[in-house]
Amino acid sequence: MENNRIADKTAKIYLEFLSNWSKEKAQEGQPPWALFRYYQLSETADIIIESMNSTKNYNCPPLKEEDLQKSEQCQGTSLRLVGGKNHQDNAQRHQDMIPVTLPM
Repeated sequence: MENNRIADKTAKIYLEFLSNWSKEKAQEGQPPWALFRYYQLSETADIIIESMNSTKNYNCPPLKEEDLQKSEQCQGTSLRLVGGKNHQDNAQRHQDMIPVTLPM
């Protein structure tokens, strides 16, 4: 299995480049549909960059194979939350919520 991962710092550089490029393309006088897509692309790249900056990375030790085997053995003994045979969804919708079908 190939490892196609890149470092987070490299990903941020590429995402910043993509955001700036799409903002420049939007300023070039594109048709309305393209202009909207360029703005969407730049906003999405900016959101991803923000989320990468706000995510805290932990230095967790890698799992050992013996730890995985122990966790598999314990899976059968843990409690599970399941619905009964006569389980019904008793949740009621809010009266102010109206289902709407949106076009794709």
